[in-house]
Amino acid sequence: MVTINRKTGTLCGLIAGTAYLAIPDEETKRYLAFFGAPALGYIIGRTSETLRRYREDSITDPLTGLHNSRYIQQRLQEAIYFNKRTKKPFGVMYIDVTKFKEVNDKKGHKAGDEYLKEIASLLKRTKRETDILGRIGGDEFVMLLQDANEYVMSVVKNKLIRNILAYNNRNPDKPKIRLSIGTETSTNVSNLERILEEADAKMFEDKKTYYDSKGENPRETTSSTP
Repeated sequence: MVTINRKTGTLCGLIAGTAYLAIPDEETKRYLAFFGAPALGYIIGRTSETLRRYREDSITDPLTGLHNSRYIQQRLQEAIYFNKRTKKPFGVMYIDVTKFKEVNDKKGHKAGDEYLKEIASLLKRTKRETDILGRIGGDEFVMLLQDANEYVMSVVKNKLIRNILAYNNRNPDKPKIRLSIGTETSTNVSNLERILEEADAKMFEDKKTYYDSKGENPRETTSSTP
């Protein structure tokens, strides 16, 4: 317990004690015990940084560095609330990696991880600055597009298809990136809580429409543009 004076001693002691308990490493705890009050600012700073890292880790997918499912769900709920209040549209893009299991089986799990990182990088190059991108499952990604109607969704989707095509043409020796894409906007869904499910359903329609039994997709394996 650190006591500075009658008025502030208890408070500072409480903060220091809390900081002491929050810091996991023994070196910092010894520093606090030895130097007392002068260490308080340092400890609080370390605690704030530790808590910031914990929060960042809690909303980040460790493999790709994208946001995780928890964060996407949180931001989706915020978008739904904001839409109900302002009527500004938003869109959801549901993205599935087609035939991902084959990449794992043929190339190994390490190559599969690198493949997912390549896809994450491609998606980051595709999204707008205000869009929110995350990995919500093993081979599933979601992009939340703020202030987006059907036209905006089609523009971003076509940009993604062009980027896939360019990547596949540029890297003939790497596994082709094959993505099934479903989009939905808030203007088309009466129950906004189901917008992710609607986008997921359209992703499956996309997969049935464009991919053959070998997992080939003409729009991603030819030189034509969408």
